[in-house]
Amino acid sequence: MDAKSPFDSTVYADVIICSSDSVNFYVIRSLLCCVSLPLRDMFQLNRGPAIEHNVMKDGLPVIDFAENSETLYLLLTLLYPRGEEPGLDDCSLFWRVGKAAQKYCMDVIEAKLQRLIRSSTLMQSEPLRMYAILVNLGWNEIASLAAQNTLATPLEKLVGVNELREISGADYYTFLEYRLRCSKSAKPENERLIRPSGILPLLYSVDTAPPQVEGLEKSGLPMHSKEPFDSSARADAILRSSDSVDFFVLESILRISSPVFEDTFSANRARNSGIETNDKLPVVPVEERSETLRQLLLLIYPYDDESIIHDVVLFSNVAVAARKYKMSAVEKKLQRQLVGSPLLSKEPLQVYTRAVSLGFKEAAELAAKSMLSQELQDMTYVKGLDHITGMDLHHLLEYRFKCGDAALMVWEMVDKRELFDSEYGRSSYNRTSMNYWTSRRYDTLDKSTAEKLKARPRGSTITEFDDQLVQKIAEIPEMSDRYHDGILRAEAVCKFLKSLQRIAAEVEDEVSKVPLVVDGDTDVELPQAASGTR
Repeated sequence: MDAKSPFDSTVYADVIICSSDSVNFYVIRSLLCCVSLPLRDMFQLNRGPAIEHNVMKDGLPVIDFAENSETLYLLLTLLYPRGEEPGLDDCSLFWRVGKAAQKYCMDVIEAKLQRLIRSSTLMQSEPLRMYAILVNLGWNEIASLAAQNTLATPLEKLVGVNELREISGADYYTFLEYRLRCSKSAKPENERLIRPSGILPLLYSVDTAPPQVEGLEKSGLPMHSKEPFDSSARADAILRSSDSVDFFVLESILRISSPVFEDTFSANRARNSGIETNDKLPVVPVEERSETLRQLLLLIYPYDDESIIHDVVLFSNVAVAARKYKMSAVEKKLQRQLVGSPLLSKEPLQVYTRAVSLGFKEAAELAAKSMLSQELQDMTYVKGLDHITGMDLHHLLEYRFKCGDAALMVWEMVDKRELFDSEYGRSSYNRTSMNYWTSRRYDTLDKSTAEKLKARPRGSTITEFDDQLVQKIAEIPEMSDRYHDGILRAEAVCKFLKSLQRIAAEVEDEVSKVPLVVDGDTDVELPQAASGTR
């Protein structure tokens, strides 16, 4: 079918572009060529002898575009001279047109879109969605305006949007850090987004974007690896790392451990290829660096002491290599290692980012829980955020707030009298003993503990010995005349601490029931792929 006016059949058109949903747009070739070098090249390919291979309609060549008709209509409307400029009232359409303008290098259209979106109602009605889209387009200055428009919504009320899957966790961290800074600022309207240095494009596919890019390098003459993979090792093959370190290995162990190495060695043997060294052993170059390759081999070989990796980035590189070579047994070993690793408490955010990118859900859950011991304000940027999506980090934020709600629910159900009054709960308890002074202490304890639990929803928050807890213990003997006896005072303090421990255990139990959402594959309407010709 033909597009609606002004892109329907007209005597001025000299080419037809066909959308992905088979709508024909009659356009003026020279106008498109003026604003887009890629389109100029595309049209050049459809002239001369090549025109014979085109589908023709009404005597005009038809060229396929990957964009749908809705996207092309707005793109062309912005390009053609018209009295009224179109309104922008659809986030997804705006995004698709922006990506198309970038694909075809239409700087004029990009400038128009940037001007129009500033005054669009979308910036107010869909600020988080627009932030993600604008960051995805690389329009960070306008993204700051969208971020500012989210300030009216508390962080715990922000609902995740699909577009967060198309920006990196580092980009979302930039937004989160801005929001936290605004919450402490006397003039939040003066705050601006501050992007951590070195933020990379979104790299969340572990198969295509390993945490540390490794490849073949030129490092001069090869060196021998250290034991147990040096030249003295029993070996019938050599693996050469990308930084030119030779590992003397047994081919049979690699074949058993990896179907990829099985195919590699079989192919080399079939064509009798492979580089011969002075040791007369075939050399197989690999893309991994020596430190990664060494740890991988240590996990394959049957040694009594299993190699433990204490560096998050190295761990991630080894896991990526294990997946690349289809070493399922090694992947399982690595998952078990990470679940019991001290890295969970030392570098929980790093572990979370790597575990999410690798699909290690149990480790991601443990890392997320470990992060609850620190306040959100204390979360600092780590490079691993480049390898997860903004939605992955948003899920972590939602998890924290849900844990805070669960912890507060436990605390709100506690009768605070049992903490201070050793007689409470006994048949002889005198209810009139709860005077105004005592009630005020309960209120103070309730408020201060609730605030701490919201910031750090863990059982340890209840029992940690800080100045407030010491003050509460010091106040216990003063709450009633019957505490003049030293033994009674000691009993009261013990009861107070035991009650806190019980409440802490209940908090931990409820927090443990909160699920962490780990993102899976989700269908998001993305800008279309490159176009072709019929």
